[in-house]
Amino acid sequence: MVTGEIRNILGPRSGLVVETATQREQSQRAASRQGLGRLTQIALMVLVAGVLATATVMVAMIWQRRRRFARMKVQGYGRVMLWRALIYESALLIGAGCLAGAVLGIYGQLLLSHALVDVTGFPVILSANALIALVNLALVTMVAAACVSIPGYLAVGMAPYPWPDV
Repeated sequence: MVTGEIRNILGPRSGLVVETATQREQSQRAASRQGLGRLTQIALMVLVAGVLATATVMVAMIWQRRRRFARMKVQGYGRVMLWRALIYESALLIGAGCLAGAVLGIYGQLLLSHALVDVTGFPVILSANALIALVNLALVTMVAAACVSIPGYLAVGMAPYPWPDV
């Protein structure tokens, strides 16, 4: 009733929108849900990019060690033994890096949440969910180690040959 009258007063060329309090609240909630959904997509994309970047670096490091694996085969190490050692090494290295990232990420989240409250007064939940950080740590470590496993198996498959030290 009142909104219709206000629309008539403003006219069809007005760029203003007439909304009731309920309509305004609903549009704000919809925008908040859309923003939260977009932030969730960005977080997932960053996580996937981190896994792929880590796996790529590990594969490059492993591929450069092919000659060393060939020399180790001459010394009597088998392909499966070298491959397992490579996977354990990769998982340990990736896991240590992910652990450092998770700890610093939780600290950074708490620090920035406190800063947001102090600077803007915006109500923020001041807690860090360590379970989410641990799940992401395990997930990134396992997926990156799995990505490294196939190139690692190919790298340790070099024929035994006493390559000279380079």
